[in-house]
Amino acid sequence: MKKSEAFDSSLKKVFDECCEGETKMKLPKKISEAEAELFLYKTSCENLTEYFVKKYFGKDAEYYWIGDEVGGVIDVADRFFSMEDMANFIRHKYSAKMLFKYYDEKLACDMKDKEWRYNIKNYKKCLS
Repeated sequence: MKKSEAFDSSLKKVFDECCEGETKMKLPKKISEAEAELFLYKTSCENLTEYFVKKYFGKDAEYYWIGDEVGGVIDVADRFFSMEDMANFIRHKYSAKMLFKYYDEKLACDMKDKEWRYNIKNYKKCLS
């Protein structure tokens, strides 16, 4: 088996095990290693985003990528989240109530041109 065939085979196995066909993306038949990495990146972004949206907004909530840039910023229920923010809210185990409190306070501060001194990690510690 050639290296590219072995790579394609292992990529398909990872796709089948991890994604279980739930992703919006389809695995192309023949792809380069770079294309495979991009595919995995986009699939990971979609999977994390779908998890985030379901967890904090409910299973019927809809979102879209700003500028159709998967991995950038999403709009869900007129709120905007970057991939980094989504990962951090999940990583730091925010409840939905705490996420919306953080978001609304940060937005109010931004609207008044005040400096926001918190990030997702230290904001939660301040509330504890």
